[in-house]
Amino acid sequence: MTNYAYRLDGFDSDWQHIKHRNTATYTNLDPGRYVLRVQAQAPSESWIESDHTVAIQVLPPWWRTWWAYLIYMAMVVALGFTIYAIGRLKKSSDSFREQAIRDPLTGIYNRAGLLNIAQAFYTNGEIQSGVCVLLIDIDHLNG
Repeated sequence: MTNYAYRLDGFDSDWQHIKHRNTATYTNLDPGRYVLRVQAQAPSESWIESDHTVAIQVLPPWWRTWWAYLIYMAMVVALGFTIYAIGRLKKSSDSFREQAIRDPLTGIYNRAGLLNIAQAFYTNGEIQSGVCVLLIDIDHLNG
């Protein structure tokens, strides 16, 4: 029976003698280029001086490729933009809410603002005792 030995340049430091088996298995190789060298020894002969070589390139998994990193960066930028946009929308919403409950000329509460304040006097759907609310429309007093 023929004996075999192999060595993966860049991974193995010495020849791996596997006797008559003719397979080699590697797991968890880092991405990169490797050269697999194989030698044979016929029965009752010495090792053949020349070895056969096979060039091997191990590719990285898809999540460690340049285009995956590009997608990750785009996602981070999109997330940052989304957080920024939500903050601006909240600020605008707060500004519009304030404009909706105050008179633009005087800055005092309008009917909607006063209704919000009046709701604070309700407890479980009932008006608290000792509260009196008077709403008077004074737009046309000169008329």
